[in-house]
Amino acid sequence: LKFIFFILISLFLVFVGSDSILKNTIFSDKESISYEETSGRNTIYNAAWEAFKEKPILGYGFVVGEQKVLLDNTGRFYDTSHNGFLSALLGTGMVGFLLLLTFFRISTLEIINSKDDIHLKPYLFATLIIIVTHTIGNPGIGSKVLAAWIPSILILTLIAANHLTKQKNEKNSLD
Repeated sequence: LKFIFFILISLFLVFVGSDSILKNTIFSDKESISYEETSGRNTIYNAAWEAFKEKPILGYGFVVGEQKVLLDNTGRFYDTSHNGFLSALLGTGMVGFLLLLTFFRISTLEIINSKDDIHLKPYLFATLIIIVTHTIGNPGIGSKVLAAWIPSILILTLIAANHLTKQKNEKNSLD
């Protein structure tokens, strides 16, 4: 059933086309689907990237440094870079960014290697994909604590706690 659903969605995208979907949703009020027609985040992304290149190791300081740099480089106040990964690069440099990537890597490996019920893995993996996707396009993990940050961390913490509990139970059963 899942495979059939996947095939149907794929066929829909092939025949309707992702361009048509984008034009009728995200870019409905724009002349074309292009980088120049975005909501303005490209301005923030470019400013954040250029500033990151000036202080790549430790960044400018978590949250406050990011806000000041964006204000200085765009002339407007932005709360965040609207991308958790760019926020991490700008605020904490490569040091913080690598820690963030390590966090996502460990979470991914934990889900893949867990001995959970096989039916639970797709849900855990889908949750992780949603968290990463949200972080790419919005302030999320990597930036200041906002609404999406708290449940994301809670879910990933529960995944880690589940793993630790299983490890402890396995160790106790061996003793």
